[in-house]
Amino acid sequence: MDALYIINGKWRIPIVLTLMEGNKRFSEIKKEVQKITSKVLAEELKELELNGFVEKKTDDQSRGKTEYQLTNYSSSLEPIIKSLRDFGIQHRKKIRDEGHQAKKNAD
Repeated sequence: MDALYIINGKWRIPIVLTLMEGNKRFSEIKKEVQKITSKVLAEELKELELNGFVEKKTDDQSRGKTEYQLTNYSSSLEPIIKSLRDFGIQHRKKIRDEGHQAKKNAD
């Protein structure tokens, strides 16, 4: 149940997937995780930080530029999240293909 708590919710997996691509600023994450509000993104990032999966880095030399990045510990989530993503892609394809087949049979 602890594992489900960590990745539970609509936004955590998309946030982690986005950060798997590399460090991102808040606005970049918000742009990539479509339809998430700033408030919810801030809450989810904070929760991921508290669980040790995301860390916030501020670069003092770049006028306080803040980026979020995955921690080394979060690498333990990567195969799980990638498997869930792959399953979702396969499932969507299956449903789409079955819908096309049903429509073809109806014609």
